[in-house]
Formats: sequence, C-alpha cells, structure tokens
Amino acid sequence: MRNNRYFLTLSLGLIVFLSACNNEVKLPYEFKSQPIQGLIDNQDWLFVEGVARSSIFNEDTLFIQLFNESRPTPCDYLISESGARFTVPAQPGLYLLSSIAQSYQVISLYRGEAEYPALSGAIEILQIDSVEGIVSGQIDARYDGSNYLNGSFSVPLCN
Repeated sequence: MRNNRYFLTLSLGLIVFLSACNNEVKLPYEFKSQPIQGLIDNQDWLFVEGVARSSIFNEDTLFIQLFNESRPTPCDYLISESGARFTVPAQPGLYLLSSIAQSYQVISLYRGEAEYPALSGAIEILQIDSVEGIVSGQIDARYDGSNYLNGSFSVPLCN
C-alpha cells in the first residue's frame, strides 16, 4: 500500500514536470509582417517615412525617427506632430526594450507634447547598408493599449 502511494505520487509529479517542460516560452515581443502601424495617443498611426543618422553623442549609435507623413527630401530634418524615435547600436541585432540601466532601450512614441516611453517589446535592426544608404528593421513597441507600434521599416541613412 505504501509503495502504491509512493509510485502514484512519483507518477503524478513526473506528469506535471513533463507537461511543464512542453510549454513554449512566450517571447516579450512578436513582430508583425506589415509596415509599422498602431496607435499613438489612442489615434491610428501608419508609418510613411523616416530617417536614420549617426547619433551626435556616439558614432557607434544610430538615432532613428519614424514619421506618418512625407518629407520634401529624404534627409531633411523634420519635426512631425506624431511619430517614434529611438537610438540603437549601429549594428544589426535584436534589442529588447527595457528600463534596466545596463540594457536601457526605449522607443519614444509621441503626439504633440505627449510622450509615451515604450518599454515593452523589441527593436530588431536587420540591415545597415552604408553603400545604398538604408537601414531596415522591425519593431514591437508597447506603452499601453492606447500607445503601441508594430511592423517593419526601411529608412534612408543620412549624414
């Protein structure tokens, strides 16, 4: 009787352990295969153009701006009513959004003077082509249910 109880407990524990091992780990981001779109300040937002430049503070970093409107020339400086801006290392890679000091990475979503620092999700820089002058990537950036962007982008790399 004691052996049966021991065997039953061991079997039940093994079943629970094995079922836990089969659960897939959910990543903190999920890139959608679409041009970047979402909500900023609870209003629809769709990526139209953007620009990438070397950061004025660190040449190993890119400063990227994404706009929902066109500019007269690709490398013009533009202050738009709403958009997203962020810095990333100037090399392809996956960068998780985080407020932790050692790995601080944020995308600032903005409309007018309202700023929404998206700390959930990720940025993936897929390509930095200095010959063609293009930076391509994808983002999944979330502040809350009224402020988030997800999708892919390709922007000119300007001096």
